[in-house]
Amino acid sequence: MSNLLSSSQLTAVRFSNTGLLIPFDSAISAIQNAVGIQAQQPFSANLNALIRSTDSISQLDQQLSDSHQLVRSWGQRWTLHLFTRADFNLITSARSTEKIPNSYYLNHKEQILMVADAIQNSGIQTWTPTTLDAFLTTTFPEASANGRLKYVILQVITARGAGFFTANSSTTKWIFELHSPEPLSLDDSISKLILRYLDGFGPATLADFIKWASIKISIVRPIWQKVTHKLFQYKLMGSDSPLVSTRELSSEILSSLSDKLEAKPQIMARFDSTMTGYVDKNWLVPVEYQATMWSKNGILAAPIINHGKLIGHWRYIVKNTSLTVQVFTWQPLVKPDQVALEQEFNQLSDKLNYNLNPIQYQLV
Repeated sequence: MSNLLSSSQLTAVRFSNTGLLIPFDSAISAIQNAVGIQAQQPFSANLNALIRSTDSISQLDQQLSDSHQLVRSWGQRWTLHLFTRADFNLITSARSTEKIPNSYYLNHKEQILMVADAIQNSGIQTWTPTTLDAFLTTTFPEASANGRLKYVILQVITARGAGFFTANSSTTKWIFELHSPEPLSLDDSISKLILRYLDGFGPATLADFIKWASIKISIVRPIWQKVTHKLFQYKLMGSDSPLVSTRELSSEILSSLSDKLEAKPQIMARFDSTMTGYVDKNWLVPVEYQATMWSKNGILAAPIINHGKLIGHWRYIVKNTSLTVQVFTWQPLVKPDQVALEQEFNQLSDKLNYNLNPIQYQLV
């Protein structure tokens, strides 16, 4: 059996592992598979969980309202994610050596650390914007009027694994829960995180994991070597970088997954994990389209894949119970591909319990 993968085979395997070819039986399983879904925009996070699962929005809403299942917190690259509670503990343990950038403290580091300690020792379990403002008025008045200082106080507590937002919190309406952390050892947590990453994102390289996890390579490298030396090693045609997989990729498996990739288009929402999980963007997005898919203001566009290739991106407008989809493609779609793409958006609108308006197409 060859250990060389074509670019289309690599795409098929990665899409399979991320739930794009065969959906998971629940949104929680999809979130767990990715070890957290990026959630700066809560609706985009919901879309990415629904696209990868058979759940409807009502089923996901039930899961979001139960803080025993899902939490919202800062994770990799200090961005907000939806996590299962167990994965929140795993991530904070694995990233325990990573420090919040000094620039975040706005020259108030010592006072912020003291206030974070005071909040943890206050005996108050549940915090809202109102209760936090009241507390800061007496302990750190400058922070009560500065949203960035408030956030870094909560980030400090989060980095300690001692608190998180409830899953259905938003930027302005949030509930922050303190809890007693149950840290894993650094080696154990990183070992588990490597295997989880390879299960959900593989085949992948050490550099890919470093990019995704935001943990220093000097810490990860010896653990990576120990964890992966008995796993399956592959290479992308034309590249010497070793790709590691937790499963053996027989010719039969590769053929089956390639057929599934070709069978129908795949859509993802903004901030999808396929765009943040690898150091090399070229596997998914050709160089000429990267400035479009990764905008200068930090917005990650929503990809459309057809026959295994990126063909454009899409946007949505929600008004009451109607969903308007705008599709932007590099080339015109032939009728069968357009019909297949519209079936994907119809399925998504059904999960959202929205009425789908006629899809708008535009060449870019």
